[in-house]
Amino acid sequence: FLATDWSDHTWQASQEVRVDGDGENYHWSVGNFLLYEDVESSNLFKISTLSNTIQDFSQKLLTFAPYAHGTWEFNDRWSAELGARYNWERKQFTLGTTTLFYVRKVLDPSLPIEGGRYASGWDNCCVPTNNFNALTPVSTEGLWAAPTGDFTINYEPIEDVKLYLKYSRGMK
Repeated sequence: FLATDWSDHTWQASQEVRVDGDGENYHWSVGNFLLYEDVESSNLFKISTLSNTIQDFSQKLLTFAPYAHGTWEFNDRWSAELGARYNWERKQFTLGTTTLFYVRKVLDPSLPIEGGRYASGWDNCCVPTNNFNALTPVSTEGLWAAPTGDFTINYEPIEDVKLYLKYSRGMK
């Protein structure tokens, strides 16, 4: 049994701006998508009454993607779709882990009782020692950018039935 305290805070904003149009036998859309996200997480794993592990994680994400899509209807049964999008994404990550070791108060009654983040939930039976294992927080970031798109041929042999052939290229 592993007791955990999960704590996170996320802030996110996104916006899409799009313009659509129609003609006699075609439809089109052009637009841009934007997303910003900031995630902070701190997780406490209560391994035993003698140790706890704290994992701190943060991530920042910024992405935007201008796009265009169109459909051309050849006749009542056949149509073709073409879509293109340029994806740009930047992520920044930080991850750190600390394991704290405790000494039971009964082993040394002169130790003060401490509560707080690391001892809570243990009935104040233990106090942190100076012995701990901390991994230096690791930070990294990445940038991804690539065009994506798709091409589809649609055939509707009867009402409410569509057969299609699609080619698409994705990112990541």
